[in-house]
This record gives sequence, structure tokens and C-alpha cells, in this order.
Amino acid sequence: MKNFLRITGLTGFSLALSFSGEAVRATNLGIDPMFQDRFRITEFATGLNFPTGLVQLKDGSLLVGTTQGSNFFDPQNTGQLVRLQDTNGDGVAEKTILYDGAIAGNKLSGSIGGIRAIDDYLFVNTLDRISVFQQGADFSANSLAFKGSLDFSFPANRYQASSALAVRPTGTQQFELFFNLGATVNNLATPSGSISIAGQNGIALATTTLTGDSIYKLPISIGSNLTVGTPTLVATGLRNAAALGFDKTTGDLYIGENGIDSITNVGLYQSLTTDELNLLTAAQLANSEVKNFGFPAYGEKYGSPGVFVNGAGEDVSPNSIFTDPLTTFQPISNPKPGSESTGFATLAFAPTAFPDELNDGLFLGFFGRLTYQDGDDLKNPLVYYDLATKSYSHFLSTNRPGGSFGHFSSLLSTQDSLFATDMGAGSGLLFFSPGSGLGKVYQIQATQTAQAVPEPFTIVGTLIGGTAALRMRKKLKDGSKA
Repeated sequence: MKNFLRITGLTGFSLALSFSGEAVRATNLGIDPMFQDRFRITEFATGLNFPTGLVQLKDGSLLVGTTQGSNFFDPQNTGQLVRLQDTNGDGVAEKTILYDGAIAGNKLSGSIGGIRAIDDYLFVNTLDRISVFQQGADFSANSLAFKGSLDFSFPANRYQASSALAVRPTGTQQFELFFNLGATVNNLATPSGSISIAGQNGIALATTTLTGDSIYKLPISIGSNLTVGTPTLVATGLRNAAALGFDKTTGDLYIGENGIDSITNVGLYQSLTTDELNLLTAAQLANSEVKNFGFPAYGEKYGSPGVFVNGAGEDVSPNSIFTDPLTTFQPISNPKPGSESTGFATLAFAPTAFPDELNDGLFLGFFGRLTYQDGDDLKNPLVYYDLATKSYSHFLSTNRPGGSFGHFSSLLSTQDSLFATDMGAGSGLLFFSPGSGLGKVYQIQATQTAQAVPEPFTIVGTLIGGTAALRMRKKLKDGSKA
């Protein structure tokens, strides 16, 4: 389906998109009422097993990871990489399996935690392994070429593993891959020397001991062979940096951090410390400054803004040796009293064609409780963080109609849409149940879009699939740079 785009202006312009057909799977996820008429929300893909890791391929189609197994934590699981493409413009994707770990000799073993795409390459995290793939000339079944893997070794009965990835180019076919190492104990520092990484399946890297509760960067060069350098520590004091993302304009690295679970109400889905949004600036990364974000010695107490505790739950004083977060996530009263945000899982920069109020910040997805009953999902909102005001609000709140959304695991922005994966819609999380295909991918698409004031011009053009090829990183009304 072709959609026509016209942008005109003398002293300014307005950008508007119209669509020739309605999606066949429109849905209501409990969007903030002030935005209800400005977005179209559809079930872009359904019937997925534990979907997570959502990226855009080089042809513009999407790719999502799914996990095949009886429950998400089964070490015998294998992953699939599934292409999603809406070929007829009805808002519903057709699916093609580009790589099946079971068929391809178990090269993609384990449950998929995160995926990043850059140039022709895919980096896939399966909790204990990072695998590298090259996109083929076409997108037929099993068309991805496996290039090699890096395997982690964690202590037995670990609390967290590795799931988040970020990648940036450093030269021709050269990249820096950033990955997290979660705490192996809920409220204690990971014992020194208990985590290691080694090259496997075509990657040469001798076994290297790593520091826990941290973020590392790894130089990678991809030619006829895939080579890696030595992992370098970037940040410490992070219980579980479960979300990583680069600002492509500034080069800053944003970090979504999971706080400490309760040590007195274990299993009741309470928190001792808040989740956080953290930042490593491009300058800090360039200067190789290893920042310490405080875990387990220091964090804001959940439910008590301005009060700080350590991993034992003891009150501590503010300490300047630790790097402060951009924000912490306490329960809020708007739009619903007691709305919570826990289980920071994913982040994405706002689509540039979103309305002005929502196009200069980040969307943050929270996983919430592992299991819950309908009407009791208090902790899994979709949050919008405004970079200008340094404040946040719930774009999709908790306690949505009929428990319609289960657990955010991945977000992806395109020009006019935010895509979100749900690992178990409307039924609590299926971590401990057979993967019966209840996962979904939603598309949240702007129908009323940004307004700005650039130099006078007129543009007339066509586009495919309703996606405007227009980049406005900053609002231009005040003369700020794009």
C-alpha cells in the first residue's frame, strides 16, 4: 500500500500522515486519554513464543527473537530469529524464520535476551552467549550466516546474567559492542573472579575474567574472519543494566537499571531500591572513565524519595563518589494513584514524527511482576522521559483494560511508530509455562504528528508503508539545532 505525503511551508510547516485502510487488528492498551485520538495501536504480530529483541533490518522490515522451549529459563531452549514484514499495508506482519537454532545445529542456544543490528550484522544475546550473524542477500528461511559466538560463565544459581546490548561503529566493519553483567546475588556485589567470557565457534578470545555488576565494551572487527579485542570495563555498581541505548546524535549511552528486590518480602514482588535511568556521556566514554553507580552500597529507597539505603536495607548518607542517576522511578499518583514502574527492561528514543509533547525524549518499557492477575498489573507501564524537562510520565499506564498488556521486553522506534514486544499478553508471564505463542508485537503509530518551524520549503513525495523519511531530532520552534 502506498501512502502520499505532502509537506509544505512558508513561515513553517505541519506534517500529517493519512492511511488508506484501517488495520485489521486494532487494539486498546489503555493509552493516556490526552493522546487517544493521536495514535493508531495495532497487533502487528501475534502467535510468538517469548518475543524479545526487536530490530530493523537493512530493507526496513523488522526482526524479533523468539525462544523455543517449555519455559523461558530452560537451559535447553533454542532461539529463532523471525522476520516481520507488512507486505500489504494492513498493519499485520507476515512472518519468516530467518534462523532456527534447533535446525542449524543449536548455534543459537538458550533464551533470547536482546538483539542489536548494525550494517549487515546482528548481535544476539542468549543470556549465556553473544552470537554474531550476517544478513544474507535475501530474506529467505535460514538465510542468516552464523559468524561465531562469545560464551559467558556465571556462578551456579545466579540471580541475573547478561541480556542487554548496544553497538556503535568505530570504522569500516569495525564496532564496539557494549554488554551488561547482572548481579549474581540480589543485594550483594558479585564475587570477584566468578564471571568469565571466552571465544567459541570461530571467535578467538582466551578465557577472560570479568567484574560483575557492570558494563563492558568489546572491540570487534568483521572481515573474512571475525576478530575481537580485550573487554574493557565501562561502568560498575549496576545491579542489572537491563537496557542500553546510544543517542545517535550525541553519542551518549543511556542505561536502564533494575533496583534491588526486597530482602524482607522475598517473592512478593516488592522492591528495596528504585529502578533508575542512568547516563554515560560521550566524553566519559572517550576518556575511559569507569563510573560507579552505587550498587550495592547506595540506592534510593523504594517508596521513600530522598532516602538512601544499602543492600542490607540500612540507611546511608548521600555520597558524591557515586554517579547520580538521571531519574529514579518511585510510585506516582498520575494517571492512577500508586502506579509503579519496576523491572526496567528496554528503552528507545522517541520517533521523530510523534507529537511535539512526545518526540524529544525516550520511551522506557517496564517488565513488572513475573506473574499477576488481571487488574493487578501495577508495575509494567510504558514510560515517556522528556530530555528537556528531565521528567517522566506514564504513556501507557498500569492496570490496563483486561490486563491487555503483559510484559514489555523490547522497544523499537521508526520514523512514525514505536513497536513493543509483549512476552505474555493478558495472562501474566509464561516464564514457567509452555511457550504457547501468546506473545505479541504492537505497533503504536502516530496519526497526528510533530509541528516545527524550519526554513521555507515545499516537499512533495510518496512513501511505502506510511513511514516518513524525515529526521527532526530536536524541536525547531526555539531555533535549537536539529
